[in-house]
Amino acid sequence: MKGSIFYLMKEFKRSLSFYRKAFAVNPKNRDAYRMKLYLEKKFKISSKG
Repeated sequence: MKGSIFYLMKEFKRSLSFYRKAFAVNPKNRDAYRMKLYLEKKFKISSKG
């Protein structure tokens, strides 16, 4: 939820942080995974960084 909230507030890097945490806790969370990939690609951030 926090990832979505920060995304809507256009705080994309904070949003990515929460999507990464959500995916780390639950690797089956497809929405978190998709948003994590989208934001990493949009800002050219590696999966590790």
